[in-house]
Amino acid sequence: MRNRLKGYSWRNALPEGYGLSLVGIIGFAVGGVGDMIWHILFGIELNIEGALSPTHLELALCIGLIVAGPFRAAWKRSNDPTNPRFVSFLPTILSLAYTLSAITLISQLAHPFVFLWPAGTQQDPFSFQALAVVSIILQSILLMGVFFLAMRRWRLPFGTFTVILTLNITLLSFMQDHYLLIPASALAGFIADLLYWKLKPSVSRPDAVRLFGFVVPFVLYLLYFLTLMLTTGISWTIHLWLGSTVVAGIAGWLLSYMLVPPRIPGEVAFK
Repeated sequence: MRNRLKGYSWRNALPEGYGLSLVGIIGFAVGGVGDMIWHILFGIELNIEGALSPTHLELALCIGLIVAGPFRAAWKRSNDPTNPRFVSFLPTILSLAYTLSAITLISQLAHPFVFLWPAGTQQDPFSFQALAVVSIILQSILLMGVFFLAMRRWRLPFGTFTVILTLNITLLSFMQDHYLLIPASALAGFIADLLYWKLKPSVSRPDAVRLFGFVVPFVLYLLYFLTLMLTTGISWTIHLWLGSTVVAGIAGWLLSYMLVPPRIPGEVAFK
């Protein structure tokens, strides 16, 4: 509205990158009313139903559109430095963290930081173990997808991964009150920052990207299992929990090939 009062056209009144955020705000308002109608017609969703309710999916999508605004705006600014300072880049970092959290909020039914399957004893352990391992793979792919996207655009300042991981897991901790895993996520983020600073992964350094893609989820879930062992205890064998950390690393490693695919013979070298 301030830009409109200054004489900007309606098309140019909204800063570039925030158009989808405005769509998200409108959609969220409409979705809120739709969710109330859905509850009146079909009742209140419980457990997994709540995550998969059509109106809740629409609301989660709109949240993602809203909070990704600063990230989209930063991506589109051609005059911004590719090696930003932490303080000036913090709105983009927080936007990435909230965008990741919008995704993990709706996929929390398969998130090992929300449901501590390895710490409990279930009637059908195989089913829960299989779900837990699949959730580790899924969340590793989502996490590294967000990381790789940001790495493709910027040389990220130290502290980026610490903020994103800590904030994301802190928000997820409220789902089932599992706050004991917040320090593990913060430490994993700090290790990721150290690794990023040391390896300097980029499209011109594909081996560093591959190593980063493997080590970050591997360390995150290694610290996850070690935290459970020292607190609630763990019912899994070493074969299962250590193998799951390796599988998480493999998922991140394979995803790195989307960021930096292998060079095709005769193709121009990476820049």
